[in-house]
Formats: sequence, C-alpha cells, structure tokens
Amino acid sequence: MLLILVGGKPYYASGFLPMFLAAGAAGTSDRPMRPLYVRLGISAALSAVIALPVLPASILSSTPIPAIYPDSIESIGWPSFVEQVTSVFDALPPDQQQRAIILTVNYGEAGALELLGHSRLRVFSTHNAYFFWGPPPEQSPARDDIAIAVGIDPAQLRRVYRDVQAVARIDNGLKLANQEQGHQIYICHDRLASWRTLWPSLKNYS
Repeated sequence: MLLILVGGKPYYASGFLPMFLAAGAAGTSDRPMRPLYVRLGISAALSAVIALPVLPASILSSTPIPAIYPDSIESIGWPSFVEQVTSVFDALPPDQQQRAIILTVNYGEAGALELLGHSRLRVFSTHNAYFFWGPPPEQSPARDDIAIAVGIDPAQLRRVYRDVQAVARIDNGLKLANQEQGHQIYICHDRLASWRTLWPSLKNYS
C-alpha cells in the first residue's frame, strides 16, 4: 500500500517475494495440487501478457495493459525516439555538432540515447541519479553553447539559454502514450551562465 501511495515501481517490493511465497506455501500443504497448478498456470500466463513483451507493440494501445502496468510501454519506440533526436543533431552544421550536447527531461530518454545513439551524442540529464553524474563541460564563451533539449519545459530552458526554438515533436507512431510521446525537441543557443551556477537549480527528483 505504501508503494502505491508514493508512486513506487512494482519491483521495489521484490525483496519481500520470498517471504510471501513461503507464507503462501504453508497454506497449500494439505490441498490437492492439481487445482493449485491450474491457478498458478493462469496467473503466470496473465502476468506474462501484462509484464513481458508478448503482444505486438502495434496493438498495445487498444488493450488495457498500459493502464494496468504503465512500465510495459516505456521502452517501446526507443529506436524511433533515438532516430528522431539524432536527425535533429545531424541537421546541425558540422561546427555546431562538435559543440552540441543533448539534455533530456528524464533518465529513460538519456539512457535510450546513450544505449542506442551514436557515439557523437553527448547526453546529460538532471533527473534522479543522472544529476550526480554532473553537468556538461564548460565551453568558452558560454554563448557559443548549443543544446538539443528533449521534453524539458521551455520556461525552464529559457532560464538557461537565451534562444530556445522548438524544431520537432516525438511520435512513436504507435499511439502509445508513454513518457516520450509528444515531447518537443528544442535547439537552444547562448547559455546565460556557467554550468556550475545553473546545474544545481535544474535538479529533478520527480
């Protein structure tokens, strides 16, 4: 119940599962095993359909699975997401590509870009543990800084960069309302202060 109230992930409680399994097993010792196996089989099948990539991604939006288990769709569309962000990077002039960084609103987007993107992408995020991995390197002068920002509130971006322009919108093509769907991609120029000054104010533990 506490996990539900604080919005925790289901796997946070996985350490309790052996205890619960042991307690449940004590109650089945005197019961016929066949009905138990049937119930376990049905439960396992339902759990697999909900939690594992069993169904085609193209039909998930027409099922109740995203509402039951939102994490089931969070990594769907990552290759397309990375391709769309990379296409914005590739459209920059070569001299700007050398200076450009990627800023993401959450660690999932940052992880997808680092895992699936090409090595030229320098990815940073202020979300959760990514914040502690530090800000981008300083460039001098700061006004020459360029960032491709994904999903970040433009009002927040304008506290960091003087010039913020929306250039694209993420679409997974599957009508799945995961955390990336519909996020704007911005190109930002002319950083207003040093990262040492700005980074602490961008911390995001949501």
